[in-house]
Formats: sequence, C-alpha cells, structure tokens
Amino acid sequence: MALDSTLATAIQDRPKPKPTASLPNRAQRATNATLPLMTARHLFLIGYDIAHPRRLRQVLRCVQGHALGGQKSFYECRLSVAELQDLMARLRQIIEPEDDRVIFVRLDARSQSIALGCAEPIASTDYFFVG
Repeated sequence: MALDSTLATAIQDRPKPKPTASLPNRAQRATNATLPLMTARHLFLIGYDIAHPRRLRQVLRCVQGHALGGQKSFYECRLSVAELQDLMARLRQIIEPEDDRVIFVRLDARSQSIALGCAEPIASTDYFFVG
C-alpha cells in the first residue's frame, strides 16, 4: 500500500507535458500558403579574373562555398536572390575594380550542359548540401 501511495504521489508531482501545437486555423493556413516552401534558386555561371594571388584565393574560397562544380576560374552555382546579393557584396569587398573582373551569367537550369574531355556535367538537383 505504501508503494501505491508513493507511486501516486510521484505521478501527481511529475511535470506536466507541454501542450502540443494545435493545427492552424483557416486564417493561419491562408497566411502560410502564401509563403514558399523553398526559396527559389537560379543557376549561375560565375567566372573571375583576379590579378593578385591573395585576392584570387579569397575570391576562390568565396565562390567555391556556393559551387556545385566547376574548373579553374569558372563555377556553376545555384543561388537564391539573397545568396546572390550576399555573394556579390562579399566579392565587391575583396576585388579591386580597376584590376579584377567577376562575371555572373544566369543559366537556364532546364537546358542540357555539354561536357568535353574529362569534364563532368553537373547533376541537376533541387537542393545542395553545405557541410
């Protein structure tokens, strides 16, 4: 009997679980429906010609952080508008406009890429992993 009363007391004294979120009401669902599930990304070819080796390394690290693939000074990147603006702002801080050049070319993601030699075409995906 003492065990039963101790167990009953322990059950009563334990912390109550937090209520789970309820389903959104109709107004909340309408508001949430206007938000995109995933930010739209666009495929860009980013190329650069940087005069100074130190700035070249900085630009390389910046661009490779977003790259799906590429070679030497050209990289394919799938970027949202915010990522594109952020990347452009960071590159503007690094380059010297009189000596260096960076070009962004928006590509049509639906078009087929052609690879010659040992180049490998980039796999078309709706996402990419940054680790």
